[in-house]
Amino acid sequence: MPVQNPNIKIRIFKPGDLSYISYLHMRLYSNVYGFKSIFEYYVMKSMSEFILNHDGSQLWAAEIDGKIIASVAIVKTDNDNAQLRWFIVSEQYQGLGIGKELIKTALEFCRQNSYRKVFLWTTDNLKSAHYLYESNGFKLVESKPNNEWTDYPLVEEKWELSLDI
Repeated sequence: MPVQNPNIKIRIFKPGDLSYISYLHMRLYSNVYGFKSIFEYYVMKSMSEFILNHDGSQLWAAEIDGKIIASVAIVKTDNDNAQLRWFIVSEQYQGLGIGKELIKTALEFCRQNSYRKVFLWTTDNLKSAHYLYESNGFKLVESKPNNEWTDYPLVEEKWELSLDI
């Protein structure tokens, strides 16, 4: 289902976007899932590394009326593989097909860059994201406990997708 709102635009990132996308992560994950501030450090550290070197990588922001409401990135890990990162859709815009379009955009980029495998890390409590990953062919390949980000038991999950090139 394509995004239903014609005012929603998906574009490549520009200066200042990563700071706002980090804010979106923390706002959602702390308000809805009770994540602690150490998660913000984790997100910002990896984004800082992306800013320094994003060869073979890309980040997209979805915006409505000039306001960022969602994002996704592909970060090259080696010549054949990439990681899907910073996938988020603001609460009030979930369920509109924005996430589906962002994942589609990211996977098209991977195919254009001849990546053979894409992986991502998520957590066990993000069920709607799991649905999107599964519907795009990702498979759960690894799980590990995370005792840093929340005050409750949390499991990190690694999902992978082999691409037909």
